[in-house]
Amino acid sequence: MFSIYMGGQDKTNQIIDWKLWNKENKLMVTVEFPSGKSYTKPLDSCEIMPKKDMKSGLLSREKDIYQLIDSATEYGNKYVVIKYPNDQKNIL
Repeated sequence: MFSIYMGGQDKTNQIIDWKLWNKENKLMVTVEFPSGKSYTKPLDSCEIMPKKDMKSGLLSREKDIYQLIDSATEYGNKYVVIKYPNDQKNIL
């Protein structure tokens, strides 16, 4: 179960799907309504729960392949945003 607040408004029960995406290294949230319309806001003006923050460590991507990360944040049990050392980009 997840919850999405956009601009302080709870959109959770009004939407059929949502996605997190990157536009010019700015994270965006788009929600889709049953009518076919969609609504997009920057992630920093939204709240998605559950949200789980993970600190620096090793990320296992494939069997026996590990990468050092600065942090990772999981949003709504659906997307993980990863920040790598010495890289300002947000990777989904």
